[in-house]
Amino acid sequence: RPHVDNKDKLIVILLYFPETDECKEEDHGELLLYNTKNPYTQTYMDIKFIKNNLEIVDKISYDHNHGIIFQNGEYSVHAPKSLINNNKNNRRFVNIVFINNC
Repeated sequence: RPHVDNKDKLIVILLYFPETDECKEEDHGELLLYNTKNPYTQTYMDIKFIKNNLEIVDKISYDHNHGIIFQNGEYSVHAPKSLINNNKNNRRFVNIVFINNC
């Protein structure tokens, strides 16, 4: 479901490492990026808010040599899609996070 990361996360680096040699678009696993008209005031918002405020603007394909670096915030809405058609494989990635621990 579309969400923003916890507020203590400042910068997120996400790098994909699929188990398979060939990744197919129909297998999904991509990260969807959203534009939101209003900021997220909590990690997950209710369904009514999502329907009225979000639109998909881009996606990061789940494939070798793909990833994203983004600054976390109330407009950094994203959602991973489940990896399907490869039930023997996991959605494999490295997630590096810079945290404000003050």
